[in-house]
Amino acid sequence: MPSSPDDDRALLDRLGKAAVRIETVAGRPLQDLASYDWRDTTRPDAAAARVRAEGATVDPQILDEVHHRQYGRPWALGKYLFDFLVERGLRPGDRLLDIGCGALRLGLPAIAYLDRGTYFGVDAHLKSLEAAVTYELPLHGLEHKQPRLLWDDELAFAHFRTEFDWAVDFATSLHLPKDAAATLFRNAAAVLRPGGRLLVGNGRGSKRRSSAPDLGELGLELVHEQVQSCLLLTGHRAGSENQWYEYVRAER
Repeated sequence: MPSSPDDDRALLDRLGKAAVRIETVAGRPLQDLASYDWRDTTRPDAAAARVRAEGATVDPQILDEVHHRQYGRPWALGKYLFDFLVERGLRPGDRLLDIGCGALRLGLPAIAYLDRGTYFGVDAHLKSLEAAVTYELPLHGLEHKQPRLLWDDELAFAHFRTEFDWAVDFATSLHLPKDAAATLFRNAAAVLRPGGRLLVGNGRGSKRRSSAPDLGELGLELVHEQVQSCLLLTGHRAGSENQWYEYVRAER
């Protein structure tokens, strides 16, 4: 169910007390952002669970880890996404842009590994970001790493005013309309440093992307393709393999 701007504003006000705050693009009205509540059909009392207990700092649904079941593939997938980044050369001092970061399925191991202040996540779903700052980061003791999280559905990566060594798009572009996916790639290319890498991944065998997107006109050269096996996901209905495409940003 879509949330109202007033609901979103009240939630952002509450989240302002968290150790890691959720950023929005300066000057952009909240009613322009597409937010929605959890769609939890696993519990008969799902509606009641949306009611915040008096004085509670964490939404009851978040404590129940409803956000772990919003992705179509298990939360454990985050381990394999992170492993692939490290395999391809991610180092602790690198700046990482996580496109469609959600509740930090990839972000948790990445933030733990990276130096303080070098992880940047963007997502259009405010409730996922709420789960990230009120539950996942405190649970794993990672607030001191000072990750930056942006609530935005227009892919405004330039908001961070930095150049990135790595950007990761795992299936986000796959679920966007063609024009929005083109914007994602264009905006990602614009914030990569020369020599920076864009990793584009999706579940192997997807009917919507059977080959690497052609990003040459954006100054992005395809340099590596790989199928990654995810042992813990063996037998899962959504598959246990990821198809990855790696691009490098040309010198400007």
